Amino acid sequence: MLFIDREGIMKIGVEQITLLLLGALGIVACGDQIDKSIDDKPKNRDTALTFVNALNDDARFYLQPQVMIGDVFQEKYKAADLLKNDYRSYLYAWNKDHHKTTFGVRDNNSNNKQHKLDANLTDGGRTWVVAWMKGNDYQLSVFEKSPRNRSDTITLRVLASVDMDVAVDGNVLSRAKSGVVSAHISVEHCSGSLFLANHPIDLCQRDYGRSYLAVADQNGLRVVVEE
Repeated sequence: MLFIDREGIMKIGVEQITLLLLGALGIVACGDQIDKSIDDKPKNRDTALTFVNALNDDARFYLQPQVMIGDVFQEKYKAADLLKNDYRSYLYAWNKDHHKTTFGVRDNNSNNKQHKLDANLTDGGRTWVVAWMKGNDYQLSVFEKSPRNRSDTITLRVLASVDMDVAVDGNVLSRAKSGVVSAHISVEHCSGSLFLANHPIDLCQRDYGRSYLAVADQNGLRVVVEE
């Protein structure tokens, strides 16, 4: 019969905890080495990004190659700090073997809300990275820009957080689906012409002959940015 006194049990427990801690530290160190080897590869591709914050909070955007071991929500992966309803351009350089990128967004106050998404990037591309609200939850949409400039009109696409009607001059042209960017819409009169979710949208600060992305929620327009 085997007897182990309390001191022996405590000794075994301490040894097991020590081994677990050493193992965890080894995994972290190995992950850091892998991340560094990935980050050290030559940056021979690039994409022009535009981050858009259509959240209810000021937010921080992050990005990293998807193959990285470490979490995207680290200071070294920070790309932009944005006030709500603001936007910013960012040139992201990456290695040709790592075209899949992890994007993250986190609120800049409590850090309690966050969301991340993996997306493919195109060399020489021009890409939207839009953070928006789905109820109380953060969402990210990553998609290519698609300007369609037409003289004497304002052209725009709509990214809506909820399903909504898109009407021009009193006619419902389409129903925008939540999180799905719409087809191009042409507006000839900047005021009193476009309605989103039955809310009139004033575009008179925009230029005719230009294309825009409009991000909207159930209360109407949140932010509009030139494509």
